[in-house]
Amino acid sequence: MKEINDKFWTREGERVRCDICPARCSLKDGEISRCLTKKNVDGRLVELNYGEVTALAVDPIEKKPLYHYKPTTQILSIGSWGCTLKCKFCQNWQISTQRPALVEKIEPENLVAFVVNNGVKDIAFTYNEPFVSVQWLIDVLPLLVEEGVDIVLVSNGVVNREVAEAVLPYVKAVALDLKGDRDFYKTFCGLNAFDTVIDFAKMCLDMGVWLEVIWLLIEGANDDFFSKLMGVYESYLKEWVPLHISAYYPAYKLHFPPTSPAAVMRFAEEASKSLKFVYSGNILDKEKSSTYCPKCGALLIERVGYEVLVKNLDMESGKCLKCGEKIEGVWGF
Repeated sequence: MKEINDKFWTREGERVRCDICPARCSLKDGEISRCLTKKNVDGRLVELNYGEVTALAVDPIEKKPLYHYKPTTQILSIGSWGCTLKCKFCQNWQISTQRPALVEKIEPENLVAFVVNNGVKDIAFTYNEPFVSVQWLIDVLPLLVEEGVDIVLVSNGVVNREVAEAVLPYVKAVALDLKGDRDFYKTFCGLNAFDTVIDFAKMCLDMGVWLEVIWLLIEGANDDFFSKLMGVYESYLKEWVPLHISAYYPAYKLHFPPTSPAAVMRFAEEASKSLKFVYSGNILDKEKSSTYCPKCGALLIERVGYEVLVKNLDMESGKCLKCGEKIEGVWGF
């Protein structure tokens, strides 16, 4: 564990208040936060999962999912434990709701040495919520960036502005889970964080961080969010921000029936009337997994599962080879 920078917590008499996420846990000496990763130790806030790694793997970038960021590349993915939300449908609940028995402690300089020695150019902080390891991020990200490594976060966006402002300058791309409306967050995720997530998404765009949005469609739970989601795009995002509509499968404490592929496709088709780039997820569908030119309709990138073939996209200029349309994304690498 390591003491957290005092910019991100406040002393309240004998308590300390964590200011990292909107829950703002107020902790007595010895108490642990709702995310499980913060503790009041003698009047100081410490990060219990500092440098503790539960998963380390090499993934295709499309698995994050990021479809407009360096397609066909492999990315080193690293995860810790803990989460700012308590989603009833969490697919990684074994590391988000508890500290697993097996963890590996990696200090920032050791991670940097590993990355440099193995020629890693991209690293994703994923599997659990990266922002519960904010002190580790603040310590390690500048070192990685200095070595020419590009940073990706797979995040739920449940983080206060001042914390995000300290981290995002080091980040190239974010895959952001947007789960539902305010009631859905409160009922199914344990915290009404909708406005915080929207603010985080806007920050990414304002700071030039490439953003893609993932909506996990759960029929009977958040399918009524679709019209509000389109409103979010109209009011706060851009029509070119890719939207991934993914099918839910029963996990953890939620046992609703799996989302039907037909429902995913129906919402994807409807979203495509307003947005440039809409993708299906967690179903086998070539058409809505591939990228097409919004101007001429040419097939730019074909995806079948994690088999990816760049066809009519100039990876240097990011333009359609058929009509010259500029396609939003991070292509050159």
